[in-house]
Amino acid sequence: MEKWLEILQQKYWGNTLGQYAMVLAIIFIAVVVRFIVCSIVYKRLMNWVDSKSEDLDAKVLGKIKSPLGYIILFIGLKMATGVLTISRKVDANSVDKVQMFIDAFFATVIAFSIAWMLIRFVDILMIYMKKHASTTESKLDDQLVPLVSKSLKIFIILIAFITIAQGLGYSIGGLLAGLGIGGLALAMAAKDTLSNLFGSVTIFSDQPFQVGDWIKVNSHEGVVEAVGFRSTRIRTFYKTEVSIPNSVVANATIDNFSRMQRRRVSTTLGFTYETTPDQMEKALAGLRNVLKKTKGVSQDFYMVSFTGFGDSALEVLLYYFTDTTVWTEYVEIRERVNLAIMRALQKAGVEFAFNSMSVYLRSGEQGQVPKLEVISKK
Repeated sequence: MEKWLEILQQKYWGNTLGQYAMVLAIIFIAVVVRFIVCSIVYKRLMNWVDSKSEDLDAKVLGKIKSPLGYIILFIGLKMATGVLTISRKVDANSVDKVQMFIDAFFATVIAFSIAWMLIRFVDILMIYMKKHASTTESKLDDQLVPLVSKSLKIFIILIAFITIAQGLGYSIGGLLAGLGIGGLALAMAAKDTLSNLFGSVTIFSDQPFQVGDWIKVNSHEGVVEAVGFRSTRIRTFYKTEVSIPNSVVANATIDNFSRMQRRRVSTTLGFTYETTPDQMEKALAGLRNVLKKTKGVSQDFYMVSFTGFGDSALEVLLYYFTDTTVWTEYVEIRERVNLAIMRALQKAGVEFAFNSMSVYLRSGEQGQVPKLEVISKK
């Protein structure tokens, strides 16, 4: 036993054989742990996933296998190198530089591996978010999933960058101060970009519309195709695509036609002044009967009223709602109503009026130009 202890105490290149043995033992343990975690435990986890989860594919969960294995291996190597000491024959300045290089190397690769694994976790998380988004009526949730994914990945990369910078010996305080000054300049230069970003947050939180809705934003009208960080894309009825900055959308008055409960029809009919009171009463009764009997006209509220005497016609207000909000069905209902109105007015003996005027030529005295008098006909 003493002989073995003497052998282990022998030094080569500034380290004892016992230290070298410890290094090999740590590396061996790291390899074994990596094998156990990435093979045995991972295989059992895959079997559990296949039996319990229909949405999480084993191949998807397999994305974390590689980065997790590297994390275990690099941590083991870092612990192993910590056992060794650099020979004192080397000058102290060189020793410090070598030690700083080793520490920086392992800090970098471990931080990179952890960031790699967390990014893969984000991909797995997005699978569950997509599943949840597919169960909601709002399609904005489906647009939100990739945006959240990108934001989380950018955040992870930023934290990894700061950690690596710290491992390389940079002062985090000075770095953050520099980022603060640079960030202020960047914020001033990217004012519109930031306002669009906050606008997108407002849109996703308030949800004034969703993808597929027919909306009108200021003078732009069409169907929402996508909502991004910078802009909202609308497909107009001319089949052109309009991109509106989210800062404009967030502060604009939005008319969402897709959220109509019913569609309104308001029109004024003009009858000739030759219409008698009896004919008018018969016509009004016929119009009310049309709205009552026509399929697709809402019976909750409708109105037919003789509202006034116009310049060229007796004016009758026709006001009703359709049960459907689908544009093609709405047009078909209006067509049926209009045809029924024509038949009802024909039956009542009432004619539609049109703008007209009477022109009278008055004879002037001898040598004078005749005068014209224009009188609107009622």
